[in-house]
Amino acid sequence: MTSGGITEEIIFRWGLLSLTMWAVLWLTPSNEAAFWISIIATGVLFGLAHLPGSRFMVSVGKLRQQLDKKKSI
Repeated sequence: MTSGGITEEIIFRWGLLSLTMWAVLWLTPSNEAAFWISIIATGVLFGLAHLPGSRFMVSVGKLRQQLDKKKSI
């Protein structure tokens, strides 16, 4: 049941965060800057990956509102 969330965390927190940290460290000598840049970049990518799902949830919410209006009539 929770394997989707666990898989996401492994991919983004362990995989992508490590990869971006390595890439940014290769470009900049500052560990602190690389740390923050990697966290922000990974967070943005994580959010972008969830945009299609949020669009679906908005559609479901609008459909539910329409059904609730029809019930009350």
